[in-house]
This record gives sequence, C-alpha cells and structure tokens, in this order.
Amino acid sequence: MHYIQSQPDPLLRKVPAADLRIFAASDHDPILEMQQSAIDRQEQRLPRAAMEIASAPVVLQRAQFRPYFTTIAGRAWLNGASGDRLWHQLDSHLRDDAAREALHDSFRHARAADRAPAPVWPDDAGDLEIALGLMHGVGHERALSGMLSGLAHFAQDGSDQIINLHVPSGGFADELALFVEALFPQLAPRLRFRSAPRRYEAVRSVFSHRHYLYQAQDDGVDDSLQQAGWPMPGSAPQSRRQVAVASYDSGMRLARQAGLAQVSPELRASMPSLVWIAPRGGDGALTGQAALLEDLRQRGFAQLRPERLTPLQRIAAMQTADIVVIPQGAAVSETFWLRPDALVIHLMACQNLIQSAGDLLPLAHVAGCRFHVVFVDIADVTTPDDMPRRAAQQHSLQIGRRATARVTQMIDAELQGRQRNTLYA
Repeated sequence: MHYIQSQPDPLLRKVPAADLRIFAASDHDPILEMQQSAIDRQEQRLPRAAMEIASAPVVLQRAQFRPYFTTIAGRAWLNGASGDRLWHQLDSHLRDDAAREALHDSFRHARAADRAPAPVWPDDAGDLEIALGLMHGVGHERALSGMLSGLAHFAQDGSDQIINLHVPSGGFADELALFVEALFPQLAPRLRFRSAPRRYEAVRSVFSHRHYLYQAQDDGVDDSLQQAGWPMPGSAPQSRRQVAVASYDSGMRLARQAGLAQVSPELRASMPSLVWIAPRGGDGALTGQAALLEDLRQRGFAQLRPERLTPLQRIAAMQTADIVVIPQGAAVSETFWLRPDALVIHLMACQNLIQSAGDLLPLAHVAGCRFHVVFVDIADVTTPDDMPRRAAQQHSLQIGRRATARVTQMIDAELQGRQRNTLYA
C-alpha cells in the first residue's frame, strides 16, 4: 500500500459526539429488565469522546477486490468495516482461547516495534483505475454513507479513469447511482458496478486508519488518544468495537458537506420540521403503531417515505427537520444529513443494542445530533426466553404502551424546550 500523497496529519482529531441516550420501553416486565440491564452494560463501554479518523487515497499493488473484503498479495487488508467483517469471521473460527490470545499478543508486539509509514507512490497515480468496496452489506443502514465517503475523496480527481464499485449484487446499485449523480455528477459517468472478484496489478482506493490504530506505533496517534481520554485501542473484539462506535472516517464528513452543498434554501423551505420516517417495508414492519401515529399526527408530524423522494429531497428533509422519529428497518442512514440541533428518536429491538445501535452511531457523530434510542418489543415475543438472538426481517416491531408514552414524552419535552428558546431569543 502506498499513499498518493503523504500520510494524513493528523490521523485523529477530537470532534463533538452525538448525544446518545438509550431507553427501555418493553410492555413485558422481564424483557424490560433485560433491556435495562443491557443498556447499563453498554453505557459503561462507550467512550465519552468521539474522534474523526483520517481516511486517504492510496495505491494498492496486487490487490483483489471481492464484494465484502480486499486482499493485497494474498493477505487480508484490514480497512474500515470490511476489516471488521474479516475480524468477525476470524474470531468465530478461533475457538481455542490460547490461539486467540496469541493472535492479539502478536498485534501488541508489532505495535511496539518501530515502523515507518507506508511509502508514497513514486509515479503519477492519475492514470490508474479506482476500486472501492461496499464496506457494508446491501441494505445495511450505513451502506450508502460508506460508499459516498469513499467517492468523496475523488470528487476533485480530474482524471477520466473508471471507478469500480464492488458490490455483492446489483440490487443496491440503482439507489446508490442516483446519489452519485446528485452529489458527484462529474463521477457518475465513470462508475461501474462489479459483483465478481477482480484483480488489479495497481489500483487506487481509500484507506481508513481505524485498524491502523492498534497496528502501528505512532506518537501523533498516542498523543491524540491521550488528549481525548481514550484508552489505547487493541485488536480484541471489545476494543475494536469501542473505537468503531465512537468514531467516523474523514470521508464521511466530506460526503456530508458535498450533500449539503447541493441543497437549495428553497428546497429546504418546502420540507416539514417534524418527521415520521415510514418503514421501507411498509406498515407490515410494525404492529401496534396506531396510537403512536395518532399522537404524532396531533403534534403536526408529517410522514415521509424516502424511497419516493429524490436524493436531494431526502437530504433537504433531514436538514430541515427538528425532530425525526425512525423505526428500525426504515432509512436510518438519513441521520447522516441532520442538523446538530436535531433530535432523532430511533425505535429498535433490544437484541440489536450492540450491533445496530453501534453501527448507526458514526452517522449521528458526523451530524453531531442527538440520537435517542427507544427499545421496543418484538411482535409475539413476551419473555426473554423467546427473544431471537438478532431481529430478522420477518420479525415486526411491536409499538406498545410504554414505547408510545416514552416517545410522546420526549417529543413534548423537546417542543416545549424549543418554544422557550424561541421566546427567549
């Protein structure tokens, strides 16, 4: 791996973190107790500061891109979310504790050794194609923002080289292509979607330095971590997860800026300030929501279906919104475009606490918004013993009495606070 220019400086910078709050709201007391216990454990793990981690264009030699990961000369490239996926697969196969500890110990020893940064590509890289992998799976909440963050580094590229976007299938290509046309129209004609593995002798890509933190000794990284009050990252699963949920790569900020720059004041003015995001799968993704929807209607909320809006309308809707209520399975990636003073209330199943809530936090950190999670019930699940390990698509969220009351209370408190601020102003 070669940098196209020098290594970014700084690799880390402290940024305002999203205001994360998590609430248990099951109508079944045993599940409510389980939810609260999970919340208590999770809140102890989360770092109190958020960091922007630099990402940068690089040149890779002898690289093979697959839909979910990349190898360089046959070795796995630990890069952002694709690196997380590779680590997860490895962790699941290492059943022996001694072997697992030996692996992590090797990373600790490697980090203690003196290492020089990756070299700079000696030639003009403008004549090389570009290859980007879909960091998150098709349909994942962060698939869109992940790909836009990679493309943002080449917005001012100036070359005419092909941009190969490696995806598991073509199902997501249409939506992504529309966003590319809206945010980076100069790149759209160069985009090619690839679903088969492909080898490159030399190709440009983007490297996120998140996994680098525990791989290489770097005084600048250590100083930044100390100033932010972060522990030294390690390669163990819990340490990697702590870093992932409290950081985002710099390309996400560039993509957000590019999107906001395309939205006119007139388009923002046409959007509602109180928004309910309807589930992408239709009302069948929810049960028991009638009381909540009526409460929202009485308070002036408008319903939006992002799949029926253009990309710029979707960005404008989020930039205009004061409060957004989003159920799990809806277009949660829309939080990418929120204002820092906006409140998002996300309804989700409690077994997704560590997985999905953590996956969404980087989006909220980029926006700097307030991200409140309300854990609701799953239809036909009334005891902890019946709880699936992770909510599958066929499970509907059950919006019960406690969840409705919790959401309504938060909205009323927010509206009253905004009214007081307006009067004082």
